[in-house]
Amino acid sequence: MDVYVLKPPAGLDLVGLCTETGPDCAFAMAAGWHDPEANGSDWWRWSDGGGRLRVFAEREMDVWMDGALGSIQPPDRVDILVNGGTVRSLDIASADLQRLGPIVLRLKAGENLVEFRGRNPAIRVSDDPRLRTLVVHNLSMTGGGNAPACTLLP
Repeated sequence: MDVYVLKPPAGLDLVGLCTETGPDCAFAMAAGWHDPEANGSDWWRWSDGGGRLRVFAEREMDVWMDGALGSIQPPDRVDILVNGGTVRSLDIASADLQRLGPIVLRLKAGENLVEFRGRNPAIRVSDDPRLRTLVVHNLSMTGGGNAPACTLLP
């Protein structure tokens, strides 16, 4: 399997894409996220409550987003939007990570905006100066059929 890298607009993080036939879709963390954290192959990013992803599609397509989501102060309700329309609302009842999906995202050709909006305000915990509310864990996107995951390189 080949790994392709699409050049994102200036100011965005590295975009990762894996497909068998070439780049159809890629995604990058945009505004609202703190720096990535990792433990081995597991990675996560905290948000201040308004985390955004930019997803680039070469054509109109459906992708399946998966991973896990958590809240620093449950219970919380998190809305996931694509291009301004809510595609799913998840209730985070405990401090445990909750599986996201898979959630089907209908993408238009070109740039798409995926947003994670928590209802609880961001807070600081102990000596950590960051305002945090939501965390995404091992976020990935998969194309239709048997296409391999289009996984963000954090």
